Amino acid sequence: MKSIHSIFLALCILACQTTHAIEPQVSAGRYQNLAVTSDGEVYAWSGANPPTIVKGMRPIVAVAAGVHHNVALAENGFIYEWGNSPYQGLQYFIEHPSLDACEKARAASPRTGQDPDPCAKEEKEREESAKLEKPMRIPGVLPTKAVAVADGVTVILARNGEVYCWSHDQLPQRIPGLENIKSISLGAAHGVALREDGAVLTWGSNDNGELGHPAANPQDQKAAICANFNVQVAMEHAVAIGTGVSSSFALQPNGAIWGWGMNTFHRTATPPSYDAPRRIGTMSAAAELVGGVQHLMARTADGKVFAWGRNSNFAIAQDDSKPIVANPVDLAPLDNVAQLSSYDRTIALTRDGYLCAWGNNANGEALWDSKLHAIPAPTPIVLADHTTPFNLYTGKQAHAEAAHICGVENWHDRYTAWLDADRLQNKK
Repeated sequence: MKSIHSIFLALCILACQTTHAIEPQVSAGRYQNLAVTSDGEVYAWSGANPPTIVKGMRPIVAVAAGVHHNVALAENGFIYEWGNSPYQGLQYFIEHPSLDACEKARAASPRTGQDPDPCAKEEKEREESAKLEKPMRIPGVLPTKAVAVADGVTVILARNGEVYCWSHDQLPQRIPGLENIKSISLGAAHGVALREDGAVLTWGSNDNGELGHPAANPQDQKAAICANFNVQVAMEHAVAIGTGVSSSFALQPNGAIWGWGMNTFHRTATPPSYDAPRRIGTMSAAAELVGGVQHLMARTADGKVFAWGRNSNFAIAQDDSKPIVANPVDLAPLDNVAQLSSYDRTIALTRDGYLCAWGNNANGEALWDSKLHAIPAPTPIVLADHTTPFNLYTGKQAHAEAAHICGVENWHDRYTAWLDADRLQNKK
């Protein structure tokens, strides 16, 4: 009887366990891309490297691709870094006080263009020590619910609504003034946070007015993300935020989209940059804002994508005769997008799990197996066989027979056309 009860209990444990799929996600960094599959695996790809599993951590629920390092958030709230890890570089800085002394001496005696860098050796050693080929769990941080990265900077949103920041020379520290935060976004040197009550708060560099208000101190004009914690409210009544490299954006419930910072839209009688929020568009069904280097993408609740700003390398539209697009352009027939991520190219995750890329491809940032300088229209990212479209709901195997992907019937014909263009380009 006891054994029967034990068997029944074991079966019940197996049968009664609740399982849930992780929501797939994509992140476009400066040089490489990351994606999370529905089973919590992380894939990375760039240049000539196809989507490949990043081992040593799972299940993962969110990723952030930076310039030289990457961050992943595990389901249990743990944080991982790899690449040129800011945390690992910080440990070297702490353990080698000679580097700090060298940097202070260098700052006290500015060099001419011909003087050798007195800290070159120490900085090279720190850079080498910070490179992590395998993900490393960051110790001592609070359970986390969102992550963001910039060059040499990691910012996390803890589950208690607080925000923390660290860099190569700054210990992990709480950013005062950021409480009850629901989402975060980073530009190259500034941060934007959305509070539960709809207030949009900013901090960091204000070199292009990206904070939405004049800098409190002159030294804050070019301050780093982990150096200027003078958090202030830029605007209120927002439901979503986004950042470009040097700009900030916010969406209000009525569909009004506001922007400030570097003005890539070049509307009549506006300066190159402005330090106060301005209404730059209206989209009643907008659900997500994503800034690129010099353009803005908006996704609607029903999966449509709109874009405007500077149209370099087909960042916005297939018609590259228009260098500046002042008003939102509907990127039809792409119409079932679940999430966007953008830098100088854009990657869209469709609701059925496929990834569509377009824009700058000088180093294979958009399509890893194409040598075209730019990809003119949304095209599926494929696996190493150059045939199977990568799907985040399956991780390794996708529906190779699927024809309608990225809003195009017979997507493989478009993909083959890019490869043919590669061959013609390389013959020249």
